[in-house]
Amino acid sequence: MRIPGLSLASVLLALCGCTPAATFHVLDSTPPFVGVNGPADPEIHGTTTVGATAFDAESQISWIEIRVNGATIYSSPQHGDATVSTTFTPSGPGTYLIEAIATSEGGESTASTSLHFEGF
Repeated sequence: MRIPGLSLASVLLALCGCTPAATFHVLDSTPPFVGVNGPADPEIHGTTTVGATAFDAESQISWIEIRVNGATIYSSPQHGDATVSTTFTPSGPGTYLIEAIATSEGGESTASTSLHFEGF
């Protein structure tokens, strides 16, 4: 017979009068999701806002970064799902690659798909 809410472990603990000696945590084995967003226009004329959104189905986001051409322009600790933004001004004409990186409490990191923009 199966009784809802009653596990073998709880029955054994009740029979022996024991207290659990350890706390178990589920291992986080899935990397977080992270996406980067920027202006609708692929041409940047002056200062623009770029952002990132990250979440993890098994734990929380602990850190998020936004990078432009590999250089970090935003980096901050987080405590859960994250939506962040910052401004960026191109240093001159050229192609700019914008990406976000999220790290979960379990230590897994993921980089977003990169966005390409032309600075003028």
